[in-house]
Amino acid sequence: MGVPRPRDLQLDEHIDFVRRSWRVERAATWVLIAILVAAGAGLLGSGPLSGGEASAGGLRVEYPRLSRYQSSERLVIHAAPAARAGELRLWLDRAYLEGVRIESMVPPPVRAEAAGDRVVFVFALADVRPFALHVRLQPERIGLLHGRAGLDGVGEALTFRQLVYP
Repeated sequence: MGVPRPRDLQLDEHIDFVRRSWRVERAATWVLIAILVAAGAGLLGSGPLSGGEASAGGLRVEYPRLSRYQSSERLVIHAAPAARAGELRLWLDRAYLEGVRIESMVPPPVRAEAAGDRVVFVFALADVRPFALHVRLQPERIGLLHGRAGLDGVGEALTFRQLVYP
């Protein structure tokens, strides 16, 4: 015969607390999975859902839909060959430019002109290839940025939006 065992270990069981903690663990697991799926899809950085494109009036803009505050981003503006006559006059909305800081433009503009609610960038055109402007910029404001661009005196303006998060 062995030593008699007590029927209970005399532990204070709080089964309601245990069940609540299991629910919290399951919810946290689903939240983590959702964050990983969002990151993989591009909602938290580069990916298939992070890039956007807008076009109107012989102009096409490739832009990041989602940006981080003060991180370097790229904006590419394509102009149709029909929009040329020795120089290209491309304008960007002043309100958008106040929300970003332009780091570089390739090719660089010959000059920039203020024109009311927009800034007109003038580019010299030497060859017949379609024009592509690569702009490096940093968002300087958190929230939704509304951008507009167009060719000065030609066609309609195109609009695009960027969400800048911290």
